[in-house]
Amino acid sequence: MTNTAAAAGKQGGKRPVGSQKAVLLCDRGTLDGSAYMDAAGWAKLMAHNGMDTVTLRDQRYNAVFHLVTAADGAEAFFGHETNETRTETPAQARDLDARVMRAWVGHPRLLVFDNRTGDGTFEAKMRRVVNAVSRHVGLPSTT
Repeated sequence: MTNTAAAAGKQGGKRPVGSQKAVLLCDRGTLDGSAYMDAAGWAKLMAHNGMDTVTLRDQRYNAVFHLVTAADGAEAFFGHETNETRTETPAQARDLDARVMRAWVGHPRLLVFDNRTGDGTFEAKMRRVVNAVSRHVGLPSTT
């Protein structure tokens, strides 16, 4: 999916005259999948597709912005009331979140956004993310 979106954004490597540069933000990265399978299954998937984890981690993404689950530090906002499709318990969500984050450890620009910094609201967390993305791509930020 990220290959298709990136290719569409590049339009064959050429931008139309007068067009603006684009930033592609993904809700999930390729390495997130490794958190949902065992190491042998992940290795088999990588080999089948001619890929390796380090190259995917370090060369496919310019930066990784990991938003820690609400189940870790903002438990009042975690549950079926805020997301009716949620299937995990808070403990399961924390475990899965830790596995996803471990998949990205080693990326040169891994930024982690916890739920304890600032006033603890989702809005404050998103402001921190927007500011970090802005700084990363060279746009003004509020911090």
